[in-house]
Amino acid sequence: MKKETDLNLFNFDTDKDNLSGVLTLSNEMIRGRRSVNASKSKTSDGKVRYMKTIKTSDKKIEDTMIEIFSNKSEKNKINYDELIINAKQELEKDFIKYDIVETPEKTKTRNKEIREIREIALNNYVKKEVAKMIPKTIEIDIKDFIKRTGIVRIQNRFDEALNVLHEASGKMNYSWNEIILSEDYSKINYDIVYGSIVPSFRLRLKDTIKEHVSDPRTIDSLEKFANLDIPKKANHVENLVLEINSAAVLNILGIGLWNKKGHTKSLRKNRDSFSKSVAFDLDFLARSIINIPHIKKLTHFTLDEMKERLGSTHYASWDTFRRSVFVPAIEDVNKNTELNVSYELVPNHKNWTHIHLVVKFKTNMLGQEINPKFGYDALAYFIAVQHKYFQKNNLDGPLSSFIQYIQSLIYSCKEKEEIYSKTLAQWKEYAKNAYEAEEKILTVLNENPDILSKRNLRYDDVRMVVVKVNPSQDDNNVEYNEEGEEIFVEPKKLPETSYIVTSKYKVVDPVTSLMYITEHIQQEEAFQEKANIFDFIPFYFATLDMKWINIDSMETYITYKEPIRTAVYKKKKTFFKFLDASGNIEENKKELFLRYMESESFKEVDNKFKELIMSASN
Repeated sequence: MKKETDLNLFNFDTDKDNLSGVLTLSNEMIRGRRSVNASKSKTSDGKVRYMKTIKTSDKKIEDTMIEIFSNKSEKNKINYDELIINAKQELEKDFIKYDIVETPEKTKTRNKEIREIREIALNNYVKKEVAKMIPKTIEIDIKDFIKRTGIVRIQNRFDEALNVLHEASGKMNYSWNEIILSEDYSKINYDIVYGSIVPSFRLRLKDTIKEHVSDPRTIDSLEKFANLDIPKKANHVENLVLEINSAAVLNILGIGLWNKKGHTKSLRKNRDSFSKSVAFDLDFLARSIINIPHIKKLTHFTLDEMKERLGSTHYASWDTFRRSVFVPAIEDVNKNTELNVSYELVPNHKNWTHIHLVVKFKTNMLGQEINPKFGYDALAYFIAVQHKYFQKNNLDGPLSSFIQYIQSLIYSCKEKEEIYSKTLAQWKEYAKNAYEAEEKILTVLNENPDILSKRNLRYDDVRMVVVKVNPSQDDNNVEYNEEGEEIFVEPKKLPETSYIVTSKYKVVDPVTSLMYITEHIQQEEAFQEKANIFDFIPFYFATLDMKWINIDSMETYITYKEPIRTAVYKKKKTFFKFLDASGNIEENKKELFLRYMESESFKEVDNKFKELIMSASN
């Protein structure tokens, strides 16, 4: 039997240098409800009062925990394949027992329900197993944790730091929905889950505390320890112990096989600049809807819903909420991030029912002369595409999420700071050249519409590169909403061989794509005069039974003229070999022949012959 410690797969790294600075949170939690427990504080005259107020220090402690739990290396330790196999073996007997099995005799509706039930059951099994791997506690050096919070005023004031941690613990709670099945799989229930990202804190004291306190058991809270009047108090602390809420960790890590609502990412160094506590929640909420402006049920909120999303339900009226919470939070996010957040009251200001949250990216990193790419900052889009598709990486998420991360990164990045092997200044120069090249490409393709298609190529507008056409590939990477605006659609993964590789260079961006297209136009212009296939005699030709025929005379050529013409028309390059008397490849002759073939400049392949081939194929 496994020991409990063996199940603790996760070893959350709390070292500042090993944390990415990227915060992730599930959209279930973001779109759920916030609640704030009353905290105790003292007034200037020493009286105790209780207030339901979230401070920026509370949110920075929460961000510290999210950053620790967002460690991607921990999530990658999960062997999903093994868990799925175990889940299917474990659950199949119950599926059979309760007839949760698809059969031809059942209706399409019932079989669809069965698929959904099985999916939920497998997903819940995986989440349950991963929850066992999450440690119940994490130990961390208290001084290091205080530094990780980034709260300036507590860095050198240990007593105040203890009070801030004590006050934040259990103060902010989330509630969200999770789908749960009944024991016999007959019902799908929606459980309301309640949990806190900020854990409960415990202090593990050293034995040296007995030098100052006769009975350490009397110190039963962080608050009491903070009030002790002893020198160098921090030296008596062994560790800070964090008691983990596994439900919250599962949602931060994104555990589950079919998490259809997804996750949202934000860069912590931008959030550290917020001066309003509500801005932290608004930032996540805005990012969760930025790619779905057309889905009203997710972008339109009643007043109560907006107050719940931002943890400000204690504000009764719209005017007070707008003036004291909503507008200041919007201004804070707009000032310190790459987002532009605004709102509209719908249907109108006099008689409104909903707040429409409008979120867009700032799109001026390359200047106003270069338009946004699918609504994203042009520079962020280019860096994201280049790194995801043309540099070595471990990215496994959608391109859209990665673009948002790059948007956050470059907003607060310095010109000489390096991002994926280039400085920001170098990326800017590279991107400007790329967008100028792309504009020229579109002009060239407009003037020469067949230059790529007749070579089974196309310009991939999403990846910004010339690629080979994959017959099974859906080329529609752009869709339109009800207002006719373009919506970015995640491109399907193409095999690596889809990218063009020439003998001189690899085509990986608009600049090299333009070079490649220009070469072919120049070849066509150079081959305006027609040539004869027999001008290249002698050469070898492969027949359908895979025999190589030496075409060394006009008589032999005439015998095989029809299959030779067909192979040239269909651009069967491998059907031809050009060898000298010693059996070596004649490179110049081969290249010239292939160039005539590509540019369709052989006299024997005339329009009449093409029509015959087309009619035969039909």
